[in-house]
Parts: sequence; C-alpha cells; structure tokens
Amino acid sequence: MHRTRTRTRPLECDGSLVWDESGGLFWVRLDGSHRPHRLYHRRVLDGDGRWIDDQSDELLFEEDDGLYDLRISKSFDGRYLLVRSGSKETSEVRYVDIRPECRERADDDPDGKGARMELRTVAPRSEGVVYRVGHCRGHWLVQTNLGDGGGRTPNLGLRSCRVGDGGMGRWEPVTLAGTGEAAFDGGHGRSLDGVTVFTPADSSRTYAVATGREDGLPQVWVLDLDVDDTDGEDAEAGGTGRALSASSMVRLGFPESACDTGIGPNRDPSLPYVALSYDSLVTPPSTVAVDLSDPSARRVLKTRDVPGYDPDDFACDRTSAGGARSALVRVGQVPDEEENVRGLRRRRLVARRAGRGRRRRRGRRGRVEAVLRGQERGRITRRGGLEYEPGSLPGGDNGRAVRGRGGDDGRLDNTPDSGGVEWGNPNEEEFFDYIMSYSPINNVKEGAVYPACLITGGLFDPRVQFWECAKYAAELRHTASDESGRVLFKTEMTQGHFAGSDRYKFIKDLAFEYAFLLDSLGMS
Repeated sequence: MHRTRTRTRPLECDGSLVWDESGGLFWVRLDGSHRPHRLYHRRVLDGDGRWIDDQSDELLFEEDDGLYDLRISKSFDGRYLLVRSGSKETSEVRYVDIRPECRERADDDPDGKGARMELRTVAPRSEGVVYRVGHCRGHWLVQTNLGDGGGRTPNLGLRSCRVGDGGMGRWEPVTLAGTGEAAFDGGHGRSLDGVTVFTPADSSRTYAVATGREDGLPQVWVLDLDVDDTDGEDAEAGGTGRALSASSMVRLGFPESACDTGIGPNRDPSLPYVALSYDSLVTPPSTVAVDLSDPSARRVLKTRDVPGYDPDDFACDRTSAGGARSALVRVGQVPDEEENVRGLRRRRLVARRAGRGRRRRRGRRGRVEAVLRGQERGRITRRGGLEYEPGSLPGGDNGRAVRGRGGDDGRLDNTPDSGGVEWGNPNEEEFFDYIMSYSPINNVKEGAVYPACLITGGLFDPRVQFWECAKYAAELRHTASDESGRVLFKTEMTQGHFAGSDRYKFIKDLAFEYAFLLDSLGMS
C-alpha cells in the first residue's frame, strides 16, 4: 500500500464511487483493457469540511488476476466498504469498517488525516464458488452457491456467519425457527437474487427483505430475523454469536396473478417499511411501501401516469403451457374485457420460462402502452422464454446466451487470456465448434429470409466495437434473401456500450426504435 500526492484533477475511474464519513472518496481505476483493477482512497475534505487542494491518493488493493473485475459498494447500513473481486464463476469479498472511530491511526498522524485502512477478507476465493454479502448487526448474510458438503447449488442460497469468522466452513444456513428448514437452500424450487436488511428505529426487530423467483415469477419475502443485542460485536472483538434464524418468513402476495416486482428505491435502513417496484401487464410501473411488521399493510407511493389509459378496461390472467424442450412456460394473458364478452379471442401474451431469468428494468418499457395500442407483444429472454424457429432470427440459437469479447474479424474472441477458463479455449476443437455454433456472424444462412433488423453500436464502445456491428450488418445484406426485410445500421457517434446518459437522449433513442418498428410493420 502506498500514497501519492496530487493536485485536484478528474478521477480516471470506472464510475464506482463510495464516500466515507470523514471526507474521503473510494474509487476504482481501469487498466488498459478497461478492467476495474485498483482500489484507491482520496481524502477531499478536511476535518472542518473544507476542500483540500493538495489531495492524496492511497492505493488500498490491486487485483492482479486478469480474470477478475473489481467492484465496490457500501453496506446498506453504511458501516462497511465492500470490495468484490469476481469472475463469472468465482468471487471473493473484502471489507473495511469506514466509520471514523474504527479507522486505524498511523503513529505519525495522530489527527487521523492519513489514517490507514486494512482490508480483511470475508472468505478466500475457492474455484467455482460465488458469493456476496450484506451486513446484519455483527453478522454477514452470505448469498452463495456453496451447498452443504462443499457442493455447488444451481441457485444462490442464504447463509450467515459472524463478521471476522473467516472461511467458508463457518457459513451456516439461515433457517426458519421451529422447523429448522433453510430459508433459501439454493435448489431449483426457489432462487435468490438479493437481500436488504432493515433495522427500524422504532422497533427492536431486524428484518431481511429477500428478492428472487418462485413459481415462475419474481417474488419478495420478508424475514423477521432473530438477532439479539449481544450479536452486535464483531468476532475480532471477542463477541459470541450463533447462526441466524428467522422467526417468520412471509412471501408477499399481489392482486394480479402475472406481475413483476422487486426491491425499489430504498436509502434508509431505519425506516419501518420497504419500498418495492411493482408493475404488471395492466398496471403501470409503481412504487409501493410495505410495512415490515405487517406485510399486508401497503400504500402506493407513486404510479407512472399513462394518458388515456383506464386499467378497468383490461384484466390480467395467468396460465401455463408447454414450451420448447418440454420446459414449462408461464403465460400472462391480457384479454380486452369488452371483446372477450363478445367471444373474440384476441390476447396479448408475455411469457417466461418458469423459474428462469431476472428482473430487467429496460424489458418493462412500453408494456402498458403497447397493450393500450392493441399491439401483440412478446418477450424473448436470453435464458429461456419464447423461442422462435431456427433461422427466424439472424444468427444462431436465439435462446442461448452469447458471451465473449469481440475480435477484429467480427467473430467472438475467446482466447485463453481473455477468459478461456469461463468461456472455453477456442484452440480446442470441442470449444471451437461450440463457439462457432452460436457466433452470430458465422450463422447467417445463405438465401434465408430474415425480418427487418435494426443494428446499433457506439463509436466508443470498448466491449462491442463498432466495426463488429458494421460487419454483421454487411453479412446480413450480402447473404440474406432479397425477400428479407431491410437492414439498418446506426452508429452513435458520442456513446459507448450503453445508451445516452441523459433522460432526453434515452427518450430520443427509444423513439427511434419505436419508429423503426412501426415503419417496418407498415404503420403510420
């Protein structure tokens, strides 16, 4: 660990910034391949809250393994800085208490301006084990694919340990009091996406709000955790604790059988309620407050206004149907009530494979608006969902996740040093054939009829270079049948991997996509 002096200048960071309570800023620097790899701390305010001109950068940690990205966040209660080194298959979390009173003082700096911070490890990395943590009154709530006996589970399970109890062997399942059943065992029946801990100021109780999937839909659970006051000390301080259990676990129910819900914009862990995001095929995106002590008590904080839309004109239903590869597909149906009475069978469908996929904010846009306009909508997810016939979309198996880094020739570049451990080594015939089987540009069929395609790219995209999009568009135009739809290639000259950063630019991009869609359908 070393410190360098610097005049005030813009941070060359990956966008992850965390403030501490003593006027300091944690940030992560990118390497030459745009991989987040170094964690720094910069003190920007003095003890009186005044700006420091001659600032200091302190290197706290460097991830040398090119397979791992470095990410930082703050625990929801604001006590710990969490530093996660992770690949797609393996992860490791370090932490440091960032409260001013817990910072270690340097002998030659008694006023604490140059206080040193030592990162500690929750548990050393183990190949094939992924985990992330949240703080809960002296415990870590660990979401991990590590199962009993050291095996790997298909979904993340929920375990706990004392802060300072290093090693995966100390992780114990969070169980339900009375039955001893694991709240989340990582099995196929119930998946876990995230856990947020609340300690209401007007109560002695501690609640964990978990999000995940069950029965083919996003779900939210409220766990009333048994945590006594003696569990507030860390293991390093000599505290004695036990594995966490929940006196109750309630899965929230909602009035509509096909809906989408998840954790909303929560900022204060001391509030007695949790804000959830909610929407359905007929309900516009809304924010709902749920009382933690009585989850049946709720109030709507805000609902998106959709001009001219009356939800009473529509109904929402849910059924199941056999899907591709014998998978069960949950299908949400939105029949127009008036037309349904007359016996007409016009339905709008949105489907997902049961138990697969995660909540995606961008996937919800325009859902209610599309129903209102009378357009049929379908959702295709990379992992499951409705699958089109082979060749109906240009380039390979549309139901398979395509992962890799773009190469100069427009194909996937899965060389060993860029992630061969995760993606497969293309120098081995088995993996080469597999990669070629889903490489989009290599699977355009000669003379095939393809629908109209809008292909977009960003000039400053470090992940998918603009020439890859250009070559893909050229391949479609050269190879597809004359009966195919048009191929439009659009490059954003000021953007990178994601869309415009401001609200109006996002709306402009969205309007262009809708215009292309409507024009391709012959609508005006």
